[in-house]
Amino acid sequence: MSTNDNSEKDSPFNVWWVVSGIVLILVIVGLVIVLIFGPGKGGNNAGHPTPGPMPSSSNALPNSAGSSNSAGDSACDLPAGDDIPTSAPAAEWSNRQLFIVPSSKEFGPVSIPGSEWGCYSHSPSGALFAAANFVAGLGDEKYESFMREASLNNESLDSYLATTSPGSHKQEPGLVGQIAGFQFVGVEDDVVIVNLAVKLNDITGAFKIGLVWDQGSGTWKADVSRSDLTLRTTELTAYTPWNATNG
Repeated sequence: MSTNDNSEKDSPFNVWWVVSGIVLILVIVGLVIVLIFGPGKGGNNAGHPTPGPMPSSSNALPNSAGSSNSAGDSACDLPAGDDIPTSAPAAEWSNRQLFIVPSSKEFGPVSIPGSEWGCYSHSPSGALFAAANFVAGLGDEKYESFMREASLNNESLDSYLATTSPGSHKQEPGLVGQIAGFQFVGVEDDVVIVNLAVKLNDITGAFKIGLVWDQGSGTWKADVSRSDLTLRTTELTAYTPWNATNG
């Protein structure tokens, strides 16, 4: 009897059945885990989902493609959507209170009834013409009313008017100010920032003019908060020449 008991305990078939049972149980447990938790859960990637695409910036500057707006969105139906000018745009020049200002049938200004501020094309070139006429208006006799018409109404405008004397940018008698060149800092569909070089009172300097497309009035308006209206002396080497002789 003892011999038979030992042979049953030492039989390889008994060991094989035990191992097979354990493997089968492990396989079943693994399948249950996959069905319950899904593939990849509970491992090293748990709690760390695959990142999505990075959001794009809405303030990307500059945009060399220019404005993408359709024509006819200005108050005076001027064409829109030209590229950023890289040479002096054609213009008609006239003397406005001792400052030579540009105008264009394509880009403006076109007068708006009841307003001291004109209508300009919804384009980078339209913004450039608006910036030039805005700078000319800084020396206007009706300084404050002009600024109210030509600028966005915000706290920066109120602060500037409260701390700036009306004659601070007025041309001296016997001298005529004029545009000398331009330099685009950044362009978006509805925001344009341009450095405008001028010759004023025997000084060659520049203003930074920020312009925002005002949907309500259908034209560009200056944003004092984006501008630097203090004349800064500058060299013209980095500017695209633009004046009454070449524009």
